[in-house]
Amino acid sequence: MQSHPSHQDAPATDAIAPPQSDQLQKANSQKLDQLAQVSSQLGFEIVDIAGFLDVIDQKSQNQLSALQSLTTQADRVTASNGQVLNTIQAVSVATQETLHSVQTSVQFVRDSSGRSQEVAEWVNDLENRTEQIGETVEAHGKNNDNITNIAAPGQYPGDQRQNGSQPSRRCRPRLCGSGRSNQ
Repeated sequence: MQSHPSHQDAPATDAIAPPQSDQLQKANSQKLDQLAQVSSQLGFEIVDIAGFLDVIDQKSQNQLSALQSLTTQADRVTASNGQVLNTIQAVSVATQETLHSVQTSVQFVRDSSGRSQEVAEWVNDLENRTEQIGETVEAHGKNNDNITNIAAPGQYPGDQRQNGSQPSRRCRPRLCGSGRSNQ
């Protein structure tokens, strides 16, 4: 085979280049298609990830808002618990004071009851002695009347022994300081 000398002088790549160029273009085109397809999928995945991150960000904001609200409510509960604790302590102090007052009052009533019992017994004894003194004074009065009637019969008004009746049992002024009559 003889070739044309002008063709032989030409580089061998010209004859091989077009088929390689077509194959290379095809391979490059396939790679570009694959890259486009991967990029397209990557774009969808990036959009999906971006959307997912937006949802996470929104949920995080909602949770942060809820946590801030819970913190505020917890602070209110803590303050309320402090007020309840202060009230309980005040009630406890008042209860202790009331208990002390009740115990003091009970002791006072017990002491007063004992004293009242002693006074009642003293009054009862005094009444018994007064009755005994009254009986003694009455007995002395009768004895004085008898002695007076024996010593001087008929000298006192109301003394009717002369006509046979019993003498009057009137209290003599010097014997009866209480104004009581011995009739």
